[in-house]
Order: sequence, then structure tokens, then C-alpha cells
Amino acid sequence: MRRMISGLDSARLKLIRAAEHIDSVVNSIGAYSGSEPHEITMNADGKETVHVQILPPPEISVTVGETIYQIRSALDHLAFDLVKLNTRKITLPDDWSEHCLFPLKLCIPTACNGNTPVPYKYFEKALPGISIHAFEFIESLQPYYRRNAANVMRLLAELSNIDKHRHLNLTPPRIGRLQVVRSSKGTTHSAYDTMRSGAKLEPLLPAGEMTNTLDMQRCFSTFVTFDESALGAGPDTLSVEEILKACFDTVKGIVVPAFEKFLEKS
Repeated sequence: MRRMISGLDSARLKLIRAAEHIDSVVNSIGAYSGSEPHEITMNADGKETVHVQILPPPEISVTVGETIYQIRSALDHLAFDLVKLNTRKITLPDDWSEHCLFPLKLCIPTACNGNTPVPYKYFEKALPGISIHAFEFIESLQPYYRRNAANVMRLLAELSNIDKHRHLNLTPPRIGRLQVVRSSKGTTHSAYDTMRSGAKLEPLLPAGEMTNTLDMQRCFSTFVTFDESALGAGPDTLSVEEILKACFDTVKGIVVPAFEKFLEKS
């Protein structure tokens, strides 16, 4: 006897596996950062420079790709059940299952630039027969909007497209620096910044906050980011873990609850 499992249940199982992969990525990067792969050197002019001596293990990229696959696949399983439900009771194309997927469009239709809304049947090939409410929800998450949850879906789409064809590139890791200064007057000032390997360590705090310094502490930590221009400028300051968790949380916390309502009649 074949056990039937719904798209919702399948998507939830895939997200469970994605969460396991994220834990693995976090642990691998934690072990890498804990090995203190950076060093600080002092130049002849007395200026300090920070260098990353050891790059992150390439296996991390493989696990990242597996995470992205599970999250992206969860979306497609939800889309499959949505079309199968066929709330409009239309005659579905014979080959609908071959084209069915959760669309993640990076570019808005040319005719819709400006204030023209995206037409209701824009996703008809991938999602025939879906309700207007389902369409409006899915369309609101399209990567071409590049804001809020839609921007997270853009990162998911870009990473998924890259991982289909080649190895995901990680940067020579960035270094985070926290500096805390305590003055003889009892005041405490702190500042944080990030930098790439080879950066000179300039003062973090204004000179006025460095006067009457009683104690100064600083600590450094290495974190891994993506080296993929398709993601844009912002993500190069976000850790790999932050981006993966954002993709995971968006699908689990926003997409799945919406589809629970769309599929409640199934």
C-alpha cells in the first residue's frame, strides 16, 4: 500500500531537513571561526593590519547548497498541491505537472513597470487554476520587488540558480571588531565594525571618547559571507548563517501558514 503525503507535510519535512543543514553550517563555520584563522600584524609605521590566513572549508558551500535546495523544493511541493486542488475547477493542461513550480521572478514584466499591476494570469503556465487570493499572495513575494520578504525570496532564487550550475562562492571571511573603552570618568563607549582581510585597523571611536582612557578592550571574530555579485551589495556584510535563516524563516513563517489556508479544503 502506497502512503500518500500532502504537499504541506512534504514541505514541512523538507524544512526540517533544511534546519538540520543550517545547524551543520553553523557548527562548521563556528569551528572554523574558533580556530582563529585571522592574525593582526603591525607595519613599520606602527599601523595594524588584519589578515585572514586560512579560507573556510569548501565543504561548507556544499551544505549551504543542500539547505537552499530543500527550502526551494518545499516551495515547489506547496505549489504542486495548490494546482492539484484546482479551486477554479478548470480543465488543467495534460502536462501541468511538468511546468508546475513556485515562481520566483527576478524581473517584473516589462508591460508592468510603473503602476500597472501584474496580470492575474501571469503565472498561469506554472500555476494554472489557482485562486485570485493565492495569486496575489505569491505575486507579493516575487523577487522583483526587492523589499522585505520579497527581497529574501530574491536571495533564495539567486542562490538556488547558482547552486544548480556551479559551486557557491564564499568570501575570504570578514572580520568583526568590537572595541570597548572605559574612561576614568566612569563612562563606557563601544563600537563595532566589519572589515575584509588586509584592512588597516583605524580607530573606531572619536578622539574625544578616547580621552582619559582607563581601560580599552577589543575582540575580533571571523564570519563567512557569500562572494556572489548577483546577491547585490548588502548581503556581503551578512553572514551565510543569517541569509540561510532569513530564507528558512520566510518560507516557514510566511509562506507555509498562507498555504495552510489555501489548501484547507484539500
